Amino acid sequence: YITRLDPATVPAYHHTTTVLQRSFTATSMQTCLAPYDFGIAKNKISISGTLYHDANGLTDGIINGTAIGNITGSAVYAYLVDSTGFVVRRTTLNGTTGAYTFPDADVYTNYTLRLSTISVNLGDPPPADAGTSYVAGNWAPTGDAYGTGNAAGTGNKPGVPNCIISVTTALGNVTNVNFGIERLPDSDDKTIVYTMNTPGVKYDISTGLTGSDPEDGIYGSGKTYKITKLPVGAELYYNNILVTLNQVITNFNPVLLKIDPDDITHVATFMYASLDAAGFYDPSPATVTVSWQMTLPVKLISFSGRLNGARVDLNWVTANELNTKHFEVERGSDGRNFSKIATVAAKGNSSTPTSYDLVDPTPMKGVNYYRLKIIDFDGKFEYSQIVIIRIEDGIQLVTKVAPNPFTGKIDVYLTLTHNTMVDFRFIDINGRMVFTKSVKGLKGFNWFTINDLDKLPSAPYMLQIKTDDATIVEKLIKQ
Repeated sequence: YITRLDPATVPAYHHTTTVLQRSFTATSMQTCLAPYDFGIAKNKISISGTLYHDANGLTDGIINGTAIGNITGSAVYAYLVDSTGFVVRRTTLNGTTGAYTFPDADVYTNYTLRLSTISVNLGDPPPADAGTSYVAGNWAPTGDAYGTGNAAGTGNKPGVPNCIISVTTALGNVTNVNFGIERLPDSDDKTIVYTMNTPGVKYDISTGLTGSDPEDGIYGSGKTYKITKLPVGAELYYNNILVTLNQVITNFNPVLLKIDPDDITHVATFMYASLDAAGFYDPSPATVTVSWQMTLPVKLISFSGRLNGARVDLNWVTANELNTKHFEVERGSDGRNFSKIATVAAKGNSSTPTSYDLVDPTPMKGVNYYRLKIIDFDGKFEYSQIVIIRIEDGIQLVTKVAPNPFTGKIDVYLTLTHNTMVDFRFIDINGRMVFTKSVKGLKGFNWFTINDLDKLPSAPYMLQIKTDDATIVEKLIKQ
């Protein structure tokens, strides 16, 4: 007898894997199944590509550079994963050329192609990490390319690169399914020490911001950095403009970066990350620590002023005093030139908070700048921060804080002369800032609610309300 597979029954884009005809002799009534077995399979094509050490990433729109087949001494594996989520093909990248090939991929099939330094077997789920396995060696994916002949897409895959890409085959080979990786930059920690924290002084970040990159070399002036964490108890300025969180500084000039600590601050830190030529930031930002060994012999908790009708009420509070003779209150119209308008005797020596008040009955129209000259018995002196009071016709800066005492929240009613950011700072009796919040204020009447105060210990506090032209202090008690 002869049994035969009709070629017309073979599906499109498949081929037979056995002979089309078999002969057999029946010697009994026994059923024999084996001679009737025939095989077919999908037609085959190849999928190939290369892994590149791409130092400039996709800034040029191309995955290129130097071919690489080993990552920090580890082999790199390529996996084809089918629609059920399991590995159906695997190969190892050439250690020298970075090339890989799957010579027997099926036509008209949807795959996911993944690279990893982790080895798994056929039939297993693929490594979950794919390209993230490079991060341990300070490597990161820079781009994934669909290649030529890939029905899943063309050009570079959009979104975040991860050494994973879809491949949909047709009748022809799929080539140049390439991947790019590069090493990430590293930013340098900094430590800067100053002797004295003088109020109103902006201090240089004398070390600058620096770093290095295996591909780009040493970083310094002219490079790009991101400020990833702002200091507490100080303000950071670049080119005399207040730095905001995650601000990117391009063409960095170290002489333009300065820090202005609060009067009572001894240590302030901020963090930054370097940007490399591939467009990637350091994933572990560096820390800049600035310390001041001494503050004023008078530890000034606050210096504030408010417009009260036609006069200006000034108030300042010291946490402690040592050998302090008196305070000279100075006023100016431009923030640079000042003249004395009053002298206030100091307590002299004290380890407890002391409050002082002064009224300026005849402030100038426009902007008034006030500062304290703090003079010791030995003749040494220091200046406080500057308080700015703007006087405009028809509008007064008015505040009200309630309730007082408070528990978990307070309401602040504030009338502003113009749109400005408003900073709320809670300062304890030791001069430490224990809570801060910034909000946007609008010209005219504002009602702000400050929550999350239930975590503060029960104690007296100074609430410092700071705008761009005034600083107001309210005495509060937390129950």
